[in-house]
Amino acid sequence: MTNSSHTYPPRLLRFVAIMLAVTIPVAVGAVLQIASTPPDAGTAVGVALFFVAALAAEYKPVPLDEQGGRTVSLAFVFLLSTQFLFGWQYAVLGAIVSMVIVQVHNRAPAVRTMFNGASSGLSAFVSAGPGFILGWTVSPHHAGALTALVFMGGAAYVVTNVITVAIAVSLYTGISMREMLEDYIRHSGPAFAIMAFIAALATSLWMINPRLELLLAGPLFALALYQRYAYRSVVATRDAETDALTGLRNHRSFQTDLREALALGASTRSLMGLVLIDIDNFKSINDRFGHQVGDRLLKQAAAKWQAELRDTDLLARYGGDEFAVALVDCDLEEATLLLERLRAATPEEERSSAGVVSWDGQQDGAALIAHADRALYAAKNAGRDRVVQG
Repeated sequence: MTNSSHTYPPRLLRFVAIMLAVTIPVAVGAVLQIASTPPDAGTAVGVALFFVAALAAEYKPVPLDEQGGRTVSLAFVFLLSTQFLFGWQYAVLGAIVSMVIVQVHNRAPAVRTMFNGASSGLSAFVSAGPGFILGWTVSPHHAGALTALVFMGGAAYVVTNVITVAIAVSLYTGISMREMLEDYIRHSGPAFAIMAFIAALATSLWMINPRLELLLAGPLFALALYQRYAYRSVVATRDAETDALTGLRNHRSFQTDLREALALGASTRSLMGLVLIDIDNFKSINDRFGHQVGDRLLKQAAAKWQAELRDTDLLARYGGDEFAVALVDCDLEEATLLLERLRAATPEEERSSAGVVSWDGQQDGAALIAHADRALYAAKNAGRDRVVQG
């Protein structure tokens, strides 16, 4: 949800309208609740401190994936603690206001700002549900009940937030709702579980002595540091395994993938085909038109060939203008037919040569690649623009 509002699908705009219709009365109710029972000085200071902490956390979310497209905010800790310590009304307004301030500061589109504010406010409100239903109140003297209540409230918060965000993203991108939910739970679930523990700790410490909240600095810093380290590790791993030009797997990662595919094939007695394909006379293209033209041709070839392959097939840039394809559950004739589709899809009307071999069930990855390499060179020596079966 990053474009201007006129580009949003109508069904997404309707969903945002529904979110606002549900959340605005909740926000109004929170204001009326505070107005009817004004906070004392201690409560006002506590709410202000937790709000400032939540706002600061919203400004510095922690990335969860290699693209940096998914983030988690430590504001969850402070908003959940606010709800248990001071009441749902303060948590709701804190969630809405902190989110809207950050979105406006980041110049997010109005639709995105309204939706994220509504989703955060509604999640904070729902987090009070378990305590209301069970009739439980938090107490530092009943650690088990406090922890259980915070976890139930945190689960309600997360479920509400994840479902509303997943629906919005699904409506915007067309990706299935189930896929979105699985993706968010896989990336965000562990972080939220850890933060629920910290929220329980924050609640207990404040009830014992507000000054003890300073002890939270260690766990929060450790969590943020761990998440950022994990994110950088994922990015580093991706960069080490990915060809920077085409975005495909590189030579090293293909070797690993091929070993794993052969091991799986050996255990399931599956067929396997291997292809080595390159663009004919690629060096002369670079010499005549420059490396930028050659690079563009390689990127186009990678994209077009990837589009012709099945989800189970493994395509990698093996080196220079040479690409490797591991074809799972595919015999030699099927691999040859698929290879002809790849050659037909070679961009800019360029021609390509390829060697294709079938795994005998015994060869290791190095032997299989050497076999395919011999077939590729046989195709080149026979005049190029052809396929040779090894």
